[in-house]
Amino acid sequence: IFYAFEMGASYYSMLMDKVFNIGESTNQEGIYEFFESSSSIVNYILLFVCVVILAPIIEEFEFRELVFKTFPGCHYLIPVFVSGILFGLLHMQEFSLHELAYFPIYMLPGIGLALVYHITGNNFYASAICHSIVNLIAFIQIIQMYNM
Repeated sequence: IFYAFEMGASYYSMLMDKVFNIGESTNQEGIYEFFESSSSIVNYILLFVCVVILAPIIEEFEFRELVFKTFPGCHYLIPVFVSGILFGLLHMQEFSLHELAYFPIYMLPGIGLALVYHITGNNFYASAICHSIVNLIAFIQIIQMYNM
């Protein structure tokens, strides 16, 4: 289920780039700038720890644990969509039309992670591991892009 939402976000990103040629989200551009300006292995290790380990743990706690506990007794789709929307908003660096165009790229995986959390019986570890894997894949792709 999560994979389907992640693929949907990827296809949406490609469509936005091909049809509207709007470039990358500000969030993604910031990551690229870090790789372009940094050559220290220590910086790469710190970024890996932040992106692949800490961010998924913190974000899954905020957007899955807390959101689902905020809506006890509600139909599960309410916290799923609230969680996805908040996740998408967090990844917007500014409120502009450019960033709004990329909102679904972050919202859809947020909904997918919320569904993983719900389907696994509100298992924080399941959604955190999925989140870490996606961030790890993105991290590896960026490293390959910069031939490191």
